[in-house]
Amino acid sequence: MAGCDLCVKYATQISIKSPSKLSNVILMAKEAVSSGALIVIDSKEEKYSRSFSELGPDGCWDDIVNHRFICPCCGATFELFADTYHGGNLNAWYFGGFKSESDSSS
Repeated sequence: MAGCDLCVKYATQISIKSPSKLSNVILMAKEAVSSGALIVIDSKEEKYSRSFSELGPDGCWDDIVNHRFICPCCGATFELFADTYHGGNLNAWYFGGFKSESDSSS
């Protein structure tokens, strides 16, 4: 799936290798939500960090930043994941599935 006209500009994977990149991706996700292109679908049972509405790009982040989104038009899924304490290769903006689901299938 490549996303629809509403969410296609967010339909990519973006590696997050620095705090400034995480700030940029948070701002992108905030813009996507405020424009109505994506809807936050965080689960209360999977609460690692503050709510997405409380998440800012300023660098005062919890150890784990993990938020899920869905396109209200086509149902495409997105995830913002960053382990801000340890860093790592999984820190990214994901399109087309959730990081945790792809990890559990391997």
